[in-house]
Parts: sequence; structure tokens; C-alpha cells
Amino acid sequence: MPVLSQTSRYALHALIVIARSGGLANVRVIAEEASIPRNYLGKILHVLVRRGLLRSSRGVGGGFWLARPPQQIPLIEIIEAFEDRQFFARCLLGSESCPEGRPCAAHALWAPIVEQTRQFFEATTLADLLAEGQALEALAGPARLPSGSELSIDGSER
Repeated sequence: MPVLSQTSRYALHALIVIARSGGLANVRVIAEEASIPRNYLGKILHVLVRRGLLRSSRGVGGGFWLARPPQQIPLIEIIEAFEDRQFFARCLLGSESCPEGRPCAAHALWAPIVEQTRQFFEATTLADLLAEGQALEALAGPARLPSGSELSIDGSER
């Protein structure tokens, strides 16, 4: 399965924090809640603004907010902002891509998995992640993750 870059994961975490805020969120709060280095976060947020996923305002009381409702933001849009064009064409065995005329030994087995991954990112929205996160929080109650741990997109602890 294609693995998301750290930048894409940070972007997803930042958008979840912004969506949960219900409106305007400033960089300091987003960085703290998502555990993202502030300078790096600023660059990510500006890419998301240029891509039309966020809006921003400057100055005192400024910050970032979603440009569209979370149910109208498919994960594929977020991922495509940070991954290269070959993201879904990467070869399981390490080649840059598997050409149709000369596929690698794993291509026939790997291609359906990659396609399912693409379909997942196209069909899943930011709202879906928010709903899943709320369900996980309700199950976990007030418990916190151990210091230094983080919750991944699939809900597993790392």
C-alpha cells in the first residue's frame, strides 16, 4: 500500500484540528494539538490555502478555517497537495513505476491493492475521519495516550 509522507500526515492532522475547532484556529493551537513543528505547519497550511482547502486571515485574531464543509473535502485532495504524481504508480519492489509493458513480478498482485487505496482516499472525507475520531474518543473515555505516542489515521497507536 502506498505510504503517506510525513507532510501528508501532518496536513491530515492539522485539518482535523481545524475542523474540530468549528471555525477559526490559529497556528499555535493547531501546532500544539497536532504535535506539528510550528514553522513546518505554516508551510503546510499555506499550501492548503493555495489548494482551496483552507481560508486564512492575518493579524491579531487571525487564523485558518475550512474553505468547505468537512464532508466536501475528500482525502485525495489533501494527499494530492503533498504527494508526487507517481504516488499511486509506485512499484512495490522499488522501481519508480511499473510500466504496463514491463511490469515487476509483484505488479499483478499489487495493482488491485493500490487501486483500492486510491478509491478509499477518493471516497473518504475529512468528515469521515472526524466521525471516526469521535467514536474512538467515546470508547476511550477520558483516557489519554502515553506521552510520546500518537494516534494514526487508522486509529492504531504508534
